[in-house]
Amino acid sequence: MKTFKIIVSAAMLVLLVAGIVTAQTADGKDLFLDGKCNTCHSISSLEIKGKMDKGPDLSDFGSKEMTNEFLTKYLNKEEKLNEKTHPVKYKGTEEEMTALVTWLNSLKAKAE
Repeated sequence: MKTFKIIVSAAMLVLLVAGIVTAQTADGKDLFLDGKCNTCHSISSLEIKGKMDKGPDLSDFGSKEMTNEFLTKYLNKEEKLNEKTHPVKYKGTEEEMTALVTWLNSLKAKAE
């Protein structure tokens, strides 16, 4: 009986963690769209079309191995990438920034 309780507890923990990761991933996409990041950026692997196509396609952004810390600073205009700061400072909360950055770094599909 004790083994059964341990197995059930472990299964519940796995489901909880999977749910948190899924929610964070969904939140990142919503934050990307709500923040109008798609004004400049496309994510063709997710069929998100940039309105102006000024910025790069971010389909494989996560394969660039940029740290969450650096990306957070870059989106807050505190750090430069290729000698330039990001054109727009992120306006969300710290928690939203964390979700957005985590989601962006999870994108590893090739652009279509």
